[in-house]
Amino acid sequence: PIRLAHSGTYIYPFLGISYWMRHRNLWQYWIRVLPQQILIASIIFITCFVWFYPIQALVSFYLQGPSAFLSTFILIFYQAGMISRLVLEKTILKEPLRKIFDEVLINQGLSEFVAKGKLIIDAKNKEKKEKRKAQPLQRRIYDDYVAMFFSVSYITSIPYSITKTVFLLVLHSIPIIGPWFLLFLKSGKKGRTLHQRYYDLKDFDERQIKTFYRARSSEYSSFGFVALTLETIPIIGMFFTFTDVVGASLWAADLE
Repeated sequence: PIRLAHSGTYIYPFLGISYWMRHRNLWQYWIRVLPQQILIASIIFITCFVWFYPIQALVSFYLQGPSAFLSTFILIFYQAGMISRLVLEKTILKEPLRKIFDEVLINQGLSEFVAKGKLIIDAKNKEKKEKRKAQPLQRRIYDDYVAMFFSVSYITSIPYSITKTVFLLVLHSIPIIGPWFLLFLKSGKKGRTLHQRYYDLKDFDERQIKTFYRARSSEYSSFGFVALTLETIPIIGMFFTFTDVVGASLWAADLE
């Protein structure tokens, strides 16, 4: 905790909020996807409460008593928020968040860095498309589906994923300290995820990313903890998804 406090990177999510409020040109990216964002999040929240709340509330009632109905409501709300955030970031928010990250870097005087990084990314994407076109159709189908779902790494990861999910759910159900401890455990990964665009622009491979992250693990955990805390706030967490990306870009600009 002391190292996290001394890192100073916890300030970047708040700098992202301030920067966002002062640069209205960034708002267009959120306004364009806001209707879809609300619709998808609403569907996920309703589905989670209809299907999971009755069962979890019933089980928790035998363990906790009447207080289980409130604690289960909070738990389902958190779970639905986490699912909706993951779905949105992988679908409709992916492109707007990328554009925001790049635009902040350009505003910070790193236009040449962004342009060079984009050229490298475009060249790699073009090379992948050409290799894919050269492959027979059967091979493409195998690579896309069969190899992905029946690979040794995928099959062996299933028990781990199930165990991890159960552990996180149990941890989150612990009153008061559970949710905070869960945020702490996921903070490093969150910080690293917010800098994925930065790694792409720098043309880092997986080994370089790990080395870069390990050298700044406490900084990433500090930044990720605050960012994740803001994003888990009900309703307005959708707004902080954008400001956290701004904060991540500001940090990347300072690193450069």
